[in-house]
Amino acid sequence: MADHSDISMPPEERVRALTKKGSSVEVNDDVPPRRYFRSGMEMIRMASIYTEEGNIEHAFLLYNKYITLFIEKLPKHPDYKTANIPEKKETLKVCIRNIVICFEEALFSQVFCCPQKLKDVAFPQAEILKKALLKRFDQEYAQYLTKKVNTKYVLL
Repeated sequence: MADHSDISMPPEERVRALTKKGSSVEVNDDVPPRRYFRSGMEMIRMASIYTEEGNIEHAFLLYNKYITLFIEKLPKHPDYKTANIPEKKETLKVCIRNIVICFEEALFSQVFCCPQKLKDVAFPQAEILKKALLKRFDQEYAQYLTKKVNTKYVLL
């Protein structure tokens, strides 16, 4: 896996690597869904704190993990549909919709319950942070290229 901290990589590749890292979430069928919902609430809280502190990489990672967990992974848990969890009711308040999610190069089209926190918090925040990361990575990449050119001229 490419390292998102490698400033010699183009900005889009760095964001893609960070997104891939954030999407690496595994769900253990032996762990009850209740724990995942509680962890999800903590992930949103921590991502918000990271954002306030300016640690946008960690915030972006957590929002991506949250999105992956609640859209892709947790609904496949054997106990997910039968779980009666207050956090689930809090998270899943919105009606069923046909929604197209375009996140990086992945395109998913499916019918599912669109969680309120995903719709109102995780998706918008991840998108805002992605733009901020691209801007920062663009600046770092430009500095890297300038330094590389200057070093080349010094050696000549």
